[in-house]
Amino acid sequence: MFTGFKSSLIVLLTLISVVLLPMSTLQGQGTSATVSGTVQDETGGVLPGVYITVDEVDRGTTRSAVTDDAGRYRVPLLEPGTYEIQAELSGFRTAVRTGVKLEVGASAVIDLSLTIGEITERVVVQGEAPLVETTSTAMTGLVDDKKIRDLPLNGRSYEQLALLQTGVSVARFSSTGSANGSGTSFASAGSRPSTNNFIIDGVNISNYKDSTGSAADTNLGVESIREFKVMTSTYSAAYGRNSGAVINVVTQSGTNQWHGSLFEFHRNSALDAKNFFDNPNEDIPAFKRNQFGFSIGGPINQNRTFIFGNYEGLRESLGLTNIAVVPDEDSRQGILPEFDSDGNPTGGTKMVTVADSVKPFLDLYPLPNGRNFGDGSGEFLSGPNQPLDEDYFSIRFDHDFSTEDSIFVRYTFDQAEVINPDNHLFLQENLYSRTQSGVLEYRKVFSPTFINTARFGLNRSFLEDFSDEISTQPPSVFVPGAATMGQIRFGRSQGGQLGLTTLGSPSPGLSPYTSFQYSDDINWTTGSHGIQAGANISRIQNNSITFGTGTLGQYTFRTLEEFLQGFAQQFQADTAESTRRRGQRQTLFGFYIHDDFRYSPNLTFNLGLRWEFLTTISEVNGLEAQLVNLSDSTSTVGLPLFNFTGHQIQPRLGIAWDPFGNGKTAIRAGAGIYHDQMVGSFIILWGSNLFPFTSTATLRAQDPTQGTIPFPNGFDLITPGTTPTLVRVDPDVKTPRKIHFNLNIQQELSSNTMVSVGYVGSRGTWLTRSGDTNTAVPEIREDGSKFWFRPFLPRFNTNFALVLGAHNDVNSFYHSLQMSLRRRFSDNLQFQFSYTYGRSIDDGSNQLGTERNTPQNNTQMDNRKADRGLSSFDIRHNFVANATYDLPFGAGHNWGGSASGVGSALISGWQLSSIVSLATGLPLTIQTGFNRSNNGDFLSPDRPDLLTGANNNPVLGGPDQYFDPSVFVLPEAGTHGDLTRGTVITPGFASVDLSVVKNNRFGESGNVQFRAEFFNILNRPNFGLPEASLFQSNGSRRGTAGRIQSTVNTSRQIQFSLKLMF
Repeated sequence: MFTGFKSSLIVLLTLISVVLLPMSTLQGQGTSATVSGTVQDETGGVLPGVYITVDEVDRGTTRSAVTDDAGRYRVPLLEPGTYEIQAELSGFRTAVRTGVKLEVGASAVIDLSLTIGEITERVVVQGEAPLVETTSTAMTGLVDDKKIRDLPLNGRSYEQLALLQTGVSVARFSSTGSANGSGTSFASAGSRPSTNNFIIDGVNISNYKDSTGSAADTNLGVESIREFKVMTSTYSAAYGRNSGAVINVVTQSGTNQWHGSLFEFHRNSALDAKNFFDNPNEDIPAFKRNQFGFSIGGPINQNRTFIFGNYEGLRESLGLTNIAVVPDEDSRQGILPEFDSDGNPTGGTKMVTVADSVKPFLDLYPLPNGRNFGDGSGEFLSGPNQPLDEDYFSIRFDHDFSTEDSIFVRYTFDQAEVINPDNHLFLQENLYSRTQSGVLEYRKVFSPTFINTARFGLNRSFLEDFSDEISTQPPSVFVPGAATMGQIRFGRSQGGQLGLTTLGSPSPGLSPYTSFQYSDDINWTTGSHGIQAGANISRIQNNSITFGTGTLGQYTFRTLEEFLQGFAQQFQADTAESTRRRGQRQTLFGFYIHDDFRYSPNLTFNLGLRWEFLTTISEVNGLEAQLVNLSDSTSTVGLPLFNFTGHQIQPRLGIAWDPFGNGKTAIRAGAGIYHDQMVGSFIILWGSNLFPFTSTATLRAQDPTQGTIPFPNGFDLITPGTTPTLVRVDPDVKTPRKIHFNLNIQQELSSNTMVSVGYVGSRGTWLTRSGDTNTAVPEIREDGSKFWFRPFLPRFNTNFALVLGAHNDVNSFYHSLQMSLRRRFSDNLQFQFSYTYGRSIDDGSNQLGTERNTPQNNTQMDNRKADRGLSSFDIRHNFVANATYDLPFGAGHNWGGSASGVGSALISGWQLSSIVSLATGLPLTIQTGFNRSNNGDFLSPDRPDLLTGANNNPVLGGPDQYFDPSVFVLPEAGTHGDLTRGTVITPGFASVDLSVVKNNRFGESGNVQFRAEFFNILNRPNFGLPEASLFQSNGSRRGTAGRIQSTVNTSRQIQFSLKLMF
């Protein structure tokens, strides 16, 4: 029944390959494995002409090869799984190696030895593939199916297991209430979190945020994942698009035996401990979570056609502990504390008149019910409910037409909805996501030494974000016709909180993002060369409505006092003629060639070359413009956002040496150039806010005490001639580049245990940074320093207000010692210990503002090195351990092995698994809290001076006053402070997760599994970021400075599950 379909498919794919191969970018992603080796006789002589067969045990598929004149064989493009390898030659007994488990991306060396005898005689040896990698220099870590299914995984989001590997670290900011579709954000080997490349079955699945999370910040589908590999440094030329980690996932396929699962995971607040910041006088916030689903896979036609499907549902109702800073009862009456010239409270009070226009908005802030900060504000603690629904579905078909032709097709769908209540219980943020991905792959074995793979892929993500009121309607909106009021905010800090917590609706958005992907790859074995080459084309479509702060209007007040009087510092709103709807298109091309050159049996060279280029962004309605020079009076319509970035040559080189020739020791060194293509978040952030199509007007008060901006009717002053803000990308921007390099030693300690020690480094150039490039023009003092003698001096280009500029001149430097000890599962035990001692420095770390420990934008765009400091993701020490132990009780074990019946059932099948995570803290950038320099940059916070002789990391410990703010003082007005970026190190992280599992086996393969999982079993509070803004604009110190109000992980949570497996 497949004959006609097969012929049509081969013709179609051949035609498309011929048409597209000359013009493609590759991502020829290694979702498969390779086995190679040498066949020798008893004397050590090589044997040519040996017939090699490689049989996959679960599916019955077979591949073959013949050894060359040097006795070498190589069988590439094998699906991950368990294999039997057989070597046959007339006059010799047949050698068989069983139980060879091949991992995704593995390059296993299996040498075979033949003894003289009859070919019908079989010499069978059992043994897995060696752990030591003697033919590859890539820094990788495997997460196999056993770890995915056995380790305690809070939320069952598989990408969290990437954190088990060396060189990978996560910046933890908050534990709950922050779902935004970004998933788990982690850095690797000195690369930014936004530079990771997520691949499933050879198809990139990154969304427009360059991440993969649903609206619930999860990646469901644990049951459909076979295994995945995390590649952090010097991976092959087959991988492009990004310079960070590659997360290479292979999905489950059906086998010759039907297998499946039915499961339910349940958590609720009855068994949980209180969060450190929960109200001690109230019950623990209500919490209920159910995660349920099934999987099933098996043969449609034995040895030929297979199917696998998986559904997973998530229903959650989470009680949050939110903390807001609100006006206290005295300030609502106009009674405020007094401060001396050094910003310290005098104990006295003063009266201000509360403006009539402010009173209705003041009532939107709830009354404080927690601590009073002594500056006119206090804490409001609330426990709102955060509902979450998510549904995931995946199905895969595999079919082997013959041993030479095979295809598979997969489709995955995920839909999630989350409601995030705000800290004031005034409104709720509604997040909705829908993601779909699919792949169709055809593989043709032309000969044992030449194989071609063609692949079509589709990746589509849709994220919607909007808000509505839940308690009361606002007194008025800030922009006529808007659905709700915009924001009232105070100053600027990385956490979005300065003075009072921001009140009002965040910017809504609608972001459908689609990429169409085609790749064609060949794998050719000739002599000592294993050559891979290929090409790929990715067509990217972004049809978004990216609303900004001007969509609903945003008021900024410098102090609580000025808010009470209605004296706004700034008002931003889009002009009436603005549009934020965009239809953007880009195409990514590239080619690669990679050669694993086995110079000798114990020396292999990994040689690769990749070439990529990216088209400029085009907009389907011609909404393109560019401010060519910062001094231009207006943008030039019709020009692309940036010019063509040129061709990008990316060489890769690695050397793997087995010094003793026994496969138990490997000395490996590698280096390579990798580029970050300006797609995804770069398009959204910079290509959707181009003047004059999007025009955000900015009104600034020259003297806030005169109340020149009417509140809440500032929009009445916005006219077509109002000075606009805009974004500008350097027209000659270069593609960000990362150079990775490493030196590593691997040593086998036993057949199942390996230790690895090495140096891993990277050097970044042309990395992106952003900030206000149109600040006020300073005076230049005799010593060359800048001085702004008063606020609100004229800007460099008086035609515009803020010009948010993107430059790519950031340098980064990363050095690390990485050590790991790994034991794969044998004798009831598996474990892995990973330790990284590293240091990352750069001139700027952020692009999307997801890192809240350091400002998103640079302080001095004309002085890049002024912002050099620890990267926002720098973690000096990072240790992660995981282990699984099947307790040796009951049938088949020494303890209780003679038990039978009920006794045997009770003591058999117990398993313990655990993850232990220890890490030092993140760097925190201390800020003045207002524009002390007078340079007019209200986007990037200024930094203070450090007292002479004081420690720039004055940590005291404890959440009430984590650091001593008194060592930081205001610099001279009109100047920048001397404190560098990221000097205060935030609290470290320590957590232990544990699972206790009871397996109850029945029949040949049935199992009823009961799990009890304990997350943060020691109930250790891991504190979040302290408030980094020190002063109000009048020079008084903020009562919240140095105070921590959140944890970055949950309190102890207990989860129970029941799982039926067959």
